[in-house]
Amino acid sequence: MEKGINRASEIYKIKDLIRSAFTIFPDDYNDTKLKNGSKPCVFLSHKNEDKEACLKIGKYLEEAGIDYYLDIYDKELQYAAEKNDPIKITHHIKEGIRLSSHMIVVISEKTINSQWVPFEIGYGHASIVDKTDKNLKNDQIFDLAFLALKEISDLSIPDFLKIAFPIRGIKSLNEYIEKIKPDEVELKKYYTSDHPLEKNLSWDK
Repeated sequence: MEKGINRASEIYKIKDLIRSAFTIFPDDYNDTKLKNGSKPCVFLSHKNEDKEACLKIGKYLEEAGIDYYLDIYDKELQYAAEKNDPIKITHHIKEGIRLSSHMIVVISEKTINSQWVPFEIGYGHASIVDKTDKNLKNDQIFDLAFLALKEISDLSIPDFLKIAFPIRGIKSLNEYIEKIKPDEVELKKYYTSDHPLEKNLSWDK
């Protein structure tokens, strides 16, 4: 089985390939070919304090044959953050979303204080969700999802995320993965005690 990759760490190679095929690479280039590749790519939107959980979630997607974009591996974005350069931060976030076919918003009690997560959701909705089949019902649209960490109750879900596909624990995450993963991939079986996400997500939701 071919594993997924973190496209944040591969982004520079991808850019080089695109530049070799196109004379001009404008900032608003829509990476349609990358979106329509053989594997889905999930952009993990999150608050920086939740990065350890996101690292585990990204690894779990990778093992399921799904590409993901986790910005802590994007060296250019991290450099822009160190320099407190909001223009370049915005550019690299938009770039990561354009490379993705799906978005999961990882939410915790800390997310409400994030300055960037609401922007990522808005841009992701315009870039990803608005291009889906308008005839689909809400529960058939998996392009935008929220994933609630263990500490989050149903009452803590922001209203603007209630339009997204709900992932409230390991059970619903596996159901989500089954919907978007390559057909030939089979999820690894775990017991409750040895599941890699047991400390971060509820087991039976």
